[in-house]
Amino acid sequence: MTMPFDSILGALDPPLRQTALRLLIALVAFLLTWLLRHLLLNLALAPFRRRLEGTPFGRSVIEIVSQPILIGVIVLGLLIAMAILGLDASADSFLRAIINSLVLLAVATALYRIVQIAPLAAGLSAATGVIVDKRLDPFLNAALRLVILVMASALILQEWGVNVSAIVAGLGIGSLAISLAAQDTVANLFGFVSIVADRPFSVGDYIAVMDIEGTVEHVGLRSTAIRKLDQARVMIPNSLLNRVAITNWSRLQKRRFQLSLTAPASLQSAQLDWLLGALRQRLAEMPKVERNTSEALFTRINDNGSLLIELRGYILEVTWSEYMRAVERINLSALDLLRQAQTFVPSGKDTA
Repeated sequence: MTMPFDSILGALDPPLRQTALRLLIALVAFLLTWLLRHLLLNLALAPFRRRLEGTPFGRSVIEIVSQPILIGVIVLGLLIAMAILGLDASADSFLRAIINSLVLLAVATALYRIVQIAPLAAGLSAATGVIVDKRLDPFLNAALRLVILVMASALILQEWGVNVSAIVAGLGIGSLAISLAAQDTVANLFGFVSIVADRPFSVGDYIAVMDIEGTVEHVGLRSTAIRKLDQARVMIPNSLLNRVAITNWSRLQKRRFQLSLTAPASLQSAQLDWLLGALRQRLAEMPKVERNTSEALFTRINDNGSLLIELRGYILEVTWSEYMRAVERINLSALDLLRQAQTFVPSGKDTA
């Protein structure tokens, strides 16, 4: 036969009976809090749920605060149980360590979720005025989440009297070997971060790195792929790109040209003067040539008596093929004007 519950309590000594009742009430209070935690969460969020769900970030805010509130409800249950039990110093210290750990866990969870969904690149750009590429968001998020996890773990361990400094010192020896083995990988990763942040080139740009020239096909975490003119695909480590000079031909606003035209020694000074004027006028009329920088100059007389004329300026074309077509038109025009100059007769002279 089973004994009634009050009979069991009646059989106990009064001090033990009082302790058992307190323990039972504390357990019931904690279990009620545990079972009703989702109901209490909904009650806490009810005044704000309708307002938040209609906003762009409302659902995210609810997800951020839900888990910390649930942990807070558990902490509340433990506090109620502690107040009912009236524990001694050692037991009270143990439960307070649990409560403090849960509070730290709630704060860390909230921060972790905020970092997980926050557009950190846009936030840094707005705060510092420095443009940060949004492709850095995964790395910034991962780094901050790691910092939050490490800091929260260290604080929780300290609550339980663990010497965190000794653990860090022990991990330092092992991490030294790992860092030496992974230093190339880490250097390439930081090189990728620098490429994304500084944006010296983008996929599709034509760049020159040391003795390698080609079109950027892919920028990865470890290396960057460049397709050379002979169609060979070259993989360059990002750590190397972070240390050397990079020439980005695709980001030119204009291209400089410098051409040489050799006139025969028989060309008279009046004919040379006419040729220079005609060259300058022709350059000014060409739509792809920048007017205020183009010039045609008689620079020197060669050893064989021929005359050297230099054509200089900028062509308002970025792509190589269009630039070469513009140079070709300049060369053809220069040759045509040179032929005309040789038959040019200055005014006041006959052709006999």
